[in-house]
Amino acid sequence: MEDNRKNEIEKLKIKLEEALGVKVRTPKHFEQLRNLVFIRTGEYLSTTTLKRIWGYLNEPLKTRITTLIILAQTLGYRDWDDFEDSIKNGNEQTIDPSHLSMTRCIKLPTDLMPGQKVTLFWFPNRVCTIRYTGDLSFEVENSENTQLQAGDTFSCHLILEGYPLYISKLVKGDAAPVTYICGKQNGGMRFIIHSSDQEQDQAKIE
Repeated sequence: MEDNRKNEIEKLKIKLEEALGVKVRTPKHFEQLRNLVFIRTGEYLSTTTLKRIWGYLNEPLKTRITTLIILAQTLGYRDWDDFEDSIKNGNEQTIDPSHLSMTRCIKLPTDLMPGQKVTLFWFPNRVCTIRYTGDLSFEVENSENTQLQAGDTFSCHLILEGYPLYISKLVKGDAAPVTYICGKQNGGMRFIIHSSDQEQDQAKIE
C-alpha cells in the first residue's frame, strides 16, 4: 500500500514545502512544518513523524492514512482521497507561504522549564495564568472570566500567538479529562512568559 502511494506522497511533500516556503531539510524546518500543520488543521503531528515521511530518519516508512489526511487538509483538501483525485485530474491546489518564523510561539517541552509561568489573554477579557509542570502539562494558577479555574490541569504541545489554544486532558476536579479550545474568535491568543513572580504581578492586558 505504501508503494502504491509513493508518487502521491512525494507530490504532497512538494506542495507542503511550497506552502511552507522552504525545502524541508533541517530540524528547524520540521518544527516550522509541524506548526503549519497545527495552524491549518488544529492537529498535532510530531516532528519525528514528519521526519520519517521526508526520509530524514533512516527508518522504514509506514504512513498512517490519518496522517496523510491531516497533511492533505493542511493544503486545503477535504481528505487524502480528495488530494489523490486532484493529482489524477491535474487540478492541484496550494496555499500561500506562511512566515511562521515571525509568529511568536511556545513549543513544549523546549521553551519552558518546570515551574515557569505564562499568562494568557484572549477576547473579550479573558486572563489566565498557568504554570508548566513538565511533561507537556500545566496547572492553572488563577483566571479571570474563563472556564479554566485554579487547580485545573491540562496538556498542551504548542501555544501560538494570534491563534486558538488547543488543550487536551483538561481535568477539573474529579471530572473525566476533556479537550478544550481557548481564543477561537477575534485574534486568538496572546501571552506573556514570566521570568519571575514580580513580572507576573505586573502583567496587564495591553
